[in-house]
Amino acid sequence: MVSADEVERHRSAYADAAAANGRWIDSGASPENANREFDRIIAAYLALSDTEEGRAALAQLASHDDEWIACWAASHCLWFEIDLARARLTELANAASSPFVRIGARWTLKEFDEGNLRDPRVW
Repeated sequence: MVSADEVERHRSAYADAAAANGRWIDSGASPENANREFDRIIAAYLALSDTEEGRAALAQLASHDDEWIACWAASHCLWFEIDLARARLTELANAASSPFVRIGARWTLKEFDEGNLRDPRVW
């Protein structure tokens, strides 16, 4: 069993990386930095997705006020909380302030529905 402190550490790392990834994408300033944050998101996702407590933390992040955090978390929740994920991604696709979040949410749903996405746990 994973400790609550460990789940919180990974949840915090995930949220920090998702927010930073979004800032880099929105600014267009540094694809390299955005990619570095992507790697951090995936590392934290892999740690969180291994446990029920971690998956619950990801589901909570799907409701985060930061659209980038919510979009990343909802996208990853497609593998274990599909109704919550689909509802949040649909909301973001229609109403996010960042055009990149809107596009990302739309394409994530489209590609998921077409069977073109894979859970990072099986990459």
